[in-house]
Amino acid sequence: MAMDPAVGILEPPPEFWNSAQSPNSMHPQQLIKGLANDPGSNSCFLNSAVQLLWHQELFQTGLNQLTSHLCSGHRSCVFCALKVVFTQLRFSDRPTLDAGVLRSALAAQFSDRFQLGEMDDSAECLEQILGRLHFHLVRQQQPQQQCTAGHCITHRRFGMDIQEERACPRCGFVQPGPRFTQLTHYASAVRCSPSSGTWASAGPTPVLMCSARFKKSGRSGRSESVSEMRRQRRRRLFVTSSETVV
Repeated sequence: MAMDPAVGILEPPPEFWNSAQSPNSMHPQQLIKGLANDPGSNSCFLNSAVQLLWHQELFQTGLNQLTSHLCSGHRSCVFCALKVVFTQLRFSDRPTLDAGVLRSALAAQFSDRFQLGEMDDSAECLEQILGRLHFHLVRQQQPQQQCTAGHCITHRRFGMDIQEERACPRCGFVQPGPRFTQLTHYASAVRCSPSSGTWASAGPTPVLMCSARFKKSGRSGRSESVSEMRRQRRRRLFVTSSETVV
């Protein structure tokens, strides 16, 4: 490991990147590439998370520009592993690539999750990848804390500040609650479907309209739940919204 004396952050050894280089070319390859999911590997959940991040151009560019980070070691650093996979997707001339290096890094970081050969949840995998990137970049264990580091692409691209409050439906009194950061927000698919009755017959494509509607809800959205015992309405308000809609 080499250390950057200016920031005191470990850099991965050069040989770690060897698997990411194409033997024939180091220029971007425009081929359509896929991620391997061999029988018994059960890597479809990881492949979904990787593809989602890869197709976010702002995230892809931001990750490519980052170099220094807190490296957790050879074969166990999620930051290094994701950069290897992205480099393969960018430069390799092979149509099918293997994200096994990222799978191994996740398995090393989470002893009870994402183990080799075991199936897991794609959405939770995405959240954990984002959380580990946050840790590698700013050395904070909890991504739910507010992060102001400009180089943290996790919060720059996915961070949403949430304000929780309780409101009495009778008198209207509002009691402010905790404020925290959320990296993912789950929206109802019904609200984004053509059957909702809100689609225009002409204009933007359904995908673009769904994205615009979700962004609008992210700027002024709220989720509510009612406590029957206390007759209080709990609301979560988006204070700031994410730059990325996935």
